[in-house]
Amino acid sequence: MNNPMRLSTGWLLAVLLLWSLAPVSVRAAGSGSFACDPSLESLDRIQSREQIRAFVYCAIQTIEEQGWEAAKRAFQTEPSWLSNGMFLFAGTDDLKVDFVAGSETLLPGDDAANLQDDHGHYFVRDMYRIAGNWGEGFVYYDILDRQSGLMLPKTSFVKRLDMDGTPFLLGAGFHNPSDPANCRPELVRAEYVYSAVDTENFVDCAARLVLDKGLLALFELMVPGGRWNHGPTYVFIHELDTLTMAAHRNPELVGQDRTDRVDPDGVLITQEIRRVVQRYGDGYVYYTNVNPATGELHRKASYVKGIELGGRWYSIGSGLYQRSAACKAAPAAHAIHHRDDIMAFVACVRDLLEERGELAFPLLTGHPQFRSSGYYAFVLNQQCQDILYPLDYRADDSNCDLEDVEGTKIMQEFLKAGLETENQQGWVSYRWLNPATDRVERKESFVMKVSFNGEDMVVGAGIYTRE
Repeated sequence: MNNPMRLSTGWLLAVLLLWSLAPVSVRAAGSGSFACDPSLESLDRIQSREQIRAFVYCAIQTIEEQGWEAAKRAFQTEPSWLSNGMFLFAGTDDLKVDFVAGSETLLPGDDAANLQDDHGHYFVRDMYRIAGNWGEGFVYYDILDRQSGLMLPKTSFVKRLDMDGTPFLLGAGFHNPSDPANCRPELVRAEYVYSAVDTENFVDCAARLVLDKGLLALFELMVPGGRWNHGPTYVFIHELDTLTMAAHRNPELVGQDRTDRVDPDGVLITQEIRRVVQRYGDGYVYYTNVNPATGELHRKASYVKGIELGGRWYSIGSGLYQRSAACKAAPAAHAIHHRDDIMAFVACVRDLLEERGELAFPLLTGHPQFRSSGYYAFVLNQQCQDILYPLDYRADDSNCDLEDVEGTKIMQEFLKAGLETENQQGWVSYRWLNPATDRVERKESFVMKVSFNGEDMVVGAGIYTRE
């Protein structure tokens, strides 16, 4: 790696920098006793400094209980420790990298002391300085987010530990969703909203837009198919005193008194929104609503918050419709490790396609939940055309005669497994280019039938296997 180095990471960064690698017992100076918070056993859920600090302390506890070697294996393999673009590395006393997992940038032997952000800030040196002098603290820097390709602000918490008297550093970091830089259109769009974290960030960014532009922003929020109104996701705004609608995906509702709006279960939706916002500032409201993607009633959880504009208070919010059972059980693409994971992943993609149709495409190709390194979903019609295929080394022409190096007619086997078997699902084994390694490797893909645009097709995803 050249000097100085620019470091590319994913959505979150966890660094493990050892001044000595002796595998002995660990003590966190001044840490006392602490317990891992189960809700924080995944980097994907971290959104604040308090949470990233708790996560690092949880990692410390794991090292204390299991020892360094066992903890290192856990950090590399267990889903609770992994995130999209998860990044771990260890270094010697001269800051040379000794151990690395989850990074496509750093390699053993690289000089971590010369890692810089895009502004020339030697952030690793800062980590050692802060941890060495204060015991623990936060480090702020800009880094390339591998998912978006953008330079984004990052906050890392670092902690100085002792291994039988030998100091080392443990840390983890996150891109703060509420940072203005993370509200860019490339990152925050209605079609990318899938999780509670996405929803809250979406609402926060919409609120920032309204506060910056005033009431003129309301027209921007309501553009059909635009950044703030796509498929089942849209922004809504109520004036809190009168409960009149100020913005909604349906312009006909703007200006109407929504005080008596009630769902089939008797929930006075708009009054509940006002109660939550006025008493607590922000929060969730749960009710049943017509899903614009299906035209049917579905359960919905909306995140709402209060904003002041021109001396008047408004609620602004957006919501998620309840996921299918398959999507609740499905792992994120980056957490796929086994065949069972692939089957659950494909079942979720099928449900989204049958619910949203082509409106699901941006989510499936652009959200880290559904695409990470070598894991992605594909959709194939009966003419062997790729209806959905996020990689760029394939054309969308008919490929019924496409063979791998062993003569397997891949597309035909997909269609047979998904449409002609009794269960209309199955596995296909073949050799294929792995985008993560740029090598042709053995791949096992699970496919199943999906009804899409009035046609029976197959949806699938695969996992590369060691031969």
